[in-house]
Amino acid sequence: MTSSPPPRTVRKPDVRPARAGVLKQGSIGVIGAAIMAIAAISPLTTMSSNLSVSLVLGVGPATVLVILLTVLVFLFFTAGYVVLGRYVIDSGAYSAYVAHGLGRTAGSAIAVIATLGYNLAVVAFSGVAGYFLDSAFEPLGLDLPWWLYSLFVVALTGVLGYLGADVASKVTSLICGSQFLLLGAFVVAVLLRNSSGFQLDILAPSGLTGGAFGLSIVFVLLSLASFETTAAYGEETRDPHRTVPRATYLALFLLAGLFTVGTWAVVAGMNGAPREIAQAGPGEIVPELFGFYLGSWTSTPLKFVIAISIVGAAIAFHNLATRYMFSSARSGLFWSALSRTNSRRQTPHNAVLCQLLITIVFLIPFVVAGADPMVGLLPAIAGYNSLSMITKMGTTSISVIAASVRGRITGSLYATRIAPGLATLGFLAAGSLIVGHYSQVTESNAAWVNWMPLLLVVCAAYGALRHQHLHRRHQTGQEASEHAT
Repeated sequence: MTSSPPPRTVRKPDVRPARAGVLKQGSIGVIGAAIMAIAAISPLTTMSSNLSVSLVLGVGPATVLVILLTVLVFLFFTAGYVVLGRYVIDSGAYSAYVAHGLGRTAGSAIAVIATLGYNLAVVAFSGVAGYFLDSAFEPLGLDLPWWLYSLFVVALTGVLGYLGADVASKVTSLICGSQFLLLGAFVVAVLLRNSSGFQLDILAPSGLTGGAFGLSIVFVLLSLASFETTAAYGEETRDPHRTVPRATYLALFLLAGLFTVGTWAVVAGMNGAPREIAQAGPGEIVPELFGFYLGSWTSTPLKFVIAISIVGAAIAFHNLATRYMFSSARSGLFWSALSRTNSRRQTPHNAVLCQLLITIVFLIPFVVAGADPMVGLLPAIAGYNSLSMITKMGTTSISVIAASVRGRITGSLYATRIAPGLATLGFLAAGSLIVGHYSQVTESNAAWVNWMPLLLVVCAAYGALRHQHLHRRHQTGQEASEHAT
């Protein structure tokens, strides 16, 4: 006899604004939520950047094994993550999950950390999308400033954010589909022309020796981060207890398969390609291999697909940022107007507008200074978000154990104690590696870039103190009411 899932619950904030809105239930399903998570990772761009860095500067061909080991850690994390998802449904997923086991003060700290991280991700991807769109259109004779393309991306994310997750997921499905097709064509081409390049010895543990292993772990972790963001759409699904776990596992397995096979094909392709391609820099390997195996005609289409994949990431992170602002405002952490939704679309329209303003404000200094978003903007934000990701996932795993000890959740020993415990150890190790290789993660030695992690402390302090203030005010109001009675 199987037990029925716990009733659908939404975390109750201490102070709920009188005009707080409700997101549209049933607007997104398993496939849509998984696609939004995959779009945030931008698979083709990740193959051309993070995973290529691991191939050139890290453990080389053994990157395939590092991917599989990282997926194992994420499977440990997901086992506990989906248990919490049966008890808490909230668009501010991490904050609500942490609050369930560790208390609302900790949850509020994570809420602010996550909200800033997702907003910064939109800024980064909007700027970088403009840069790549400019690069794609320039050979066609259209030479415009990168920031004009970025402005178009900002406007597009805003429109899709207003229309809702259902429309945004359909757009990102097309974007992800184009990446899958192009990567699939490349894998088939390598198989047909150099099948002997697919060697099993790349899975040998001996390839993981040396300091390069730490660097590879960092970049592979960053490549898979955000697969779990499906939980942010829990309030917008018909049956979150089924949808969120299925979408989370679907996103993880799709990405694991895509990156494992894709990276293996790159390794095999390098073995059969001219020497100059194998010695190319990290950012040039994938484009050069595509040109060699699929023909030089793929150069322009590849540029467009990479640019569009980054646009898809901006769309996905915009939706995440607005949902975290909506949830945090509903809890009293931010301006209460951000918790309102459009009466017809039931989307967080005020949060959408706020997110657009944040992106524009952050991009303006780079436009005025004539700075390259790839050099100044992306590295700083990548560094903050790498540590933010470790903090959110590690704290959530600890929350699973704490909630189990306190009897707030039930589940198998593996899912509630063993798996989250192993995940926590993995994230602690990964956090140490990120700190140890921070300048390589950011590709910058600028002081202001390397001080960015202090924002984690500032955000956590604000969230915790703001919650304590709201809690004291709530208690004072209750006492005054009781005294008057």
